[in-house]
Amino acid sequence: MRQAIRPMPAKPTDAAPLAEKIAWLIDTHGFDPRANKVVMLYEPSVYCSMTLEAFKTLYMPWWEEEQRKEKGKATRVYATSAWMLNARRPEIAGVRMRPDRGFPCYMEGG
Repeated sequence: MRQAIRPMPAKPTDAAPLAEKIAWLIDTHGFDPRANKVVMLYEPSVYCSMTLEAFKTLYMPWWEEEQRKEKGKATRVYATSAWMLNARRPEIAGVRMRPDRGFPCYMEGG
């Protein structure tokens, strides 16, 4: 039985709030720790992964300044850093094309 393919969530504009950008990254990108690569969950091709460095570079413009209480200094908060620290970030064990399974992700044996 073939499962329905979920459409990719709309990519936020550059003017969108940082929280929206982080949520989109979590919904559309997973991490493969064995390959140390970021997997684009909605890219159904052999080009669905990129290095962690490429991911950070690609989304580097997605940041906001956050005021620190101590010494009043502002620091940049990057969407990619928040994605890396988020417990909801999908961990990917491998990339396989399985038309009979859920898209973009499924769990083997369950």
